[in-house]
Amino acid sequence: MEAFRLGWLTASGWNLVESLKREIDRVETRIAPFERTVLRSTYGGELRRHRDELRRARQTYGPVRLGKA
Repeated sequence: MEAFRLGWLTASGWNLVESLKREIDRVETRIAPFERTVLRSTYGGELRRHRDELRRARQTYGPVRLGKA
């Protein structure tokens, strides 16, 4: 991870980030079978809005590329 290499994160901070990434992957895997059903339900619009919000957050707060910094 670039942030760890550059000294922006401590070892424990890097471990926390990696742990969160693993947990997000697990959650995505667990909910995948239900995704289509939810999208077709009355909650589908809310799920789409939530995903759009997450996408915007990733663009705003996501990893900084050194070429863009």
